[in-house]
Amino acid sequence: MARTPAPFHMGKALGVQGNPAAWRLALYFPHKDRAKEPINAERYVHGCMDILTHINRGATRLPLAEGTWLLSDPPAPTASTTTRETLEQAGLILEDTTVVYSYIFDVDRFIRQFDWIKVAFYTFGEETNQNELFLEYKGELKAGFFDRAYRIPRSIFLG
Repeated sequence: MARTPAPFHMGKALGVQGNPAAWRLALYFPHKDRAKEPINAERYVHGCMDILTHINRGATRLPLAEGTWLLSDPPAPTASTTTRETLEQAGLILEDTTVVYSYIFDVDRFIRQFDWIKVAFYTFGEETNQNELFLEYKGELKAGFFDRAYRIPRSIFLG
């Protein structure tokens, strides 16, 4: 009969004291506006990285990823159209996207300063003519894990 291995404690094995970060925030910065025109997202990406670094002591920018999204719900494909054609009819946007994430070690500090992140991200949405914004929020609580994604419509970030 196989023996169950003892639990492995990574922090202890590394000689690290304290609890690991249990939460993570990721912000998505598209490189086109809602009219499919290219935009320069660099100053917004760097601005949010600076804010996340100030609050969480670090942030990471991932390499460009290709993203797609729709301006409206697509019609049902027909025998004479392809899926891509129906997506294009619904306003398909193909674009490069930058993702910036940060691990949250001090939850109280993060909560106290969250409005700083929100204002910067909403400013990006407004000034670059976005249709919506997107972020991920992941973490662990005593009750278990949470993994949430938020689509923030234009009506909210325009106030």
